[in-house]
Amino acid sequence: MGCRIRWANEEKTIVECEFDRTWTWPDFYDLVKEQHVMFDTVDHPVHTILYTTSEAMVVPAGALANLRQLISMRHPVEDQVVISRAPTLIKMLLNILQKTYGVRDIVERFHYVDSLEEAHALLAEFERSREKA
Repeated sequence: MGCRIRWANEEKTIVECEFDRTWTWPDFYDLVKEQHVMFDTVDHPVHTILYTTSEAMVVPAGALANLRQLISMRHPVEDQVVISRAPTLIKMLLNILQKTYGVRDIVERFHYVDSLEEAHALLAEFERSREKA
């Protein structure tokens, strides 16, 4: 199975990407392609939630090179990215990418939470604060 993606709401402002324990980098690239097809159907910002139903997200070998490539594939409508149960390795690598490869504006859109529910609450708060601005 690897990865699955779906709209999380009828407004199509959030997508949820679920990873199982056996996901691979090719699975992730396929997910991004599917995400881009979905994003091409809207003309407003869309948030992404990455999560796993496992105890923790397992990261296959080759994370640095693949994360760098995946970050460069960001779709124009993609807004905030929330990772539930993000492994320390992912947080560290995103921090390195932010400092090393000049992708600060992209990496600053990444947030970390402990559950899918927290991800939705964080995005709801983000939208409330955006409306007030």
